[in-house]
Amino acid sequence: MEKITLVEAENLSKAGNILHAFLGRTGGVSPPPFGSLNVGHHVGDRGENIEKNLSIIAERLGIDRSRLVVCNQVHGNNMVHIRDSAMCGMGRYSADAIITDKRGIALCVLTADCVPIIVVDRDGRVAAIMHAGWRGTLKEVVPLTIRRLKTLYNIEPRELIAAIGPAIGGCCYRVSATLMEGFRTAFQKAPGMDNKARSIDLKTVNGWQLQKEGIKDVDMTNTCTACSVDSFFSYRKEKTTGRQLNMVMLKE
Repeated sequence: MEKITLVEAENLSKAGNILHAFLGRTGGVSPPPFGSLNVGHHVGDRGENIEKNLSIIAERLGIDRSRLVVCNQVHGNNMVHIRDSAMCGMGRYSADAIITDKRGIALCVLTADCVPIIVVDRDGRVAAIMHAGWRGTLKEVVPLTIRRLKTLYNIEPRELIAAIGPAIGGCCYRVSATLMEGFRTAFQKAPGMDNKARSIDLKTVNGWQLQKEGIKDVDMTNTCTACSVDSFFSYRKEKTTGRQLNMVMLKE
């Protein structure tokens, strides 16, 4: 079996009491076109393959499978606040952001080009994970989640650090003139938008949103999923493909 592809952010690795991972597509049991560590139930893969892949991931990361939280992602800005382990499970909620201050609960999002974003405080007291495609970016899932953290936990953005995992880059993400105009109107001063090429780097735009909210320490990978289909799933490049798991957990 292939080795699991796993990307870690330097700033999160240095933070206290945090376990995190941006996983890729290798190291699982699913056959093509879902090869091989697919965890998306909605793509056409067999359920037993997904269950086995989740067990492989749990064993590799040393986490309890029963304490995963994976939402039905709807490309919006809804958030789920996980208050205890009884709220864990797969597909129980429709949301694109998950937050908690409870230990031993793995917050997860699934991606195949969209942007996975993790936010924690340096002492490992609170955690959030977000899934941002172009719709979620326009709907400001990142700023709204940061503000919710502040409201719920009385924590200032300057106390938070963030990491952005592998996602499609501006090199591979060409968009319509209408969508380009929508981004320009919404985010006039944001970097990562090329009018001439009609391309958007969603990682860069979401990184800009994090910093605009007051988070100064943002780690962003340069990996483009569409350029790296040997290691990552890419919907834009492959169409029929799997979904990779991204997670963060406050250690017990």
